[in-house]
Amino acid sequence: MTPTTFKQIIFKLSIAGVILGLLANTYDILIGAFLETLHVLFEVIEIILDNIIENLFHTGVHDTQTIVFYLMIAIGISLAYCLSRAIAHLYHALLDTWRSCVDTCRSYKVSAYLYWHELSLFRKITWVGYVVLMIVASLMFSGLM
Repeated sequence: MTPTTFKQIIFKLSIAGVILGLLANTYDILIGAFLETLHVLFEVIEIILDNIIENLFHTGVHDTQTIVFYLMIAIGISLAYCLSRAIAHLYHALLDTWRSCVDTCRSYKVSAYLYWHELSLFRKITWVGYVVLMIVASLMFSGLM
């Protein structure tokens, strides 16, 4: 390996490392910002509910906080139920897609098996030769041989 090739490899690896580092940090920042936004949204909803219940029912601070707490628990349970239904639907859709893919792979496997058994000995040897040639060529051009 020549020094210029080595320098090019090191340069490309360092660029790839910088890009991966930036992507990882961006992902971390985005997740943190999303969670912080969710927290602020929760607090805003809580304050709005506090004001509505306090002014609507003319309750004290402790009673208002108790009512808002149970109201938010009910809202959370409702949202969790809707989310569980959506996840179950998504799971079944993915399961159907997976089964369809497995069936397609099985049909391809059977057709390849039937095709292989219909070939003459000469054609089988030719196919094996092509496969070996492609493996050797890929190993040679990748530098592993």
